[in-house]
Amino acid sequence: MKIDKANQIRSMVASLGEHAITLIEQSGNSETKDEELKMLEKSREFLQEALKWVHEPMFENQLNNLEVYIKEKAPE
Repeated sequence: MKIDKANQIRSMVASLGEHAITLIEQSGNSETKDEELKMLEKSREFLQEALKWVHEPMFENQLNNLEVYIKEKAPE
């Protein structure tokens, strides 16, 4: 039973990571800065949720990079 639960968690985290990356990629094609920021912020939420379930340095690095990028893109 524990193995099945671990597989479910891994699958969920992989899905969250894929969604985050997809949103980051799609944000470059957005029509407005607001739309781009919303997509980037949603990507951040997916990465944060994934990190609640697993300790994954790759996700942590991506989240840190994304935070910097969002700050650069945010209107002042």
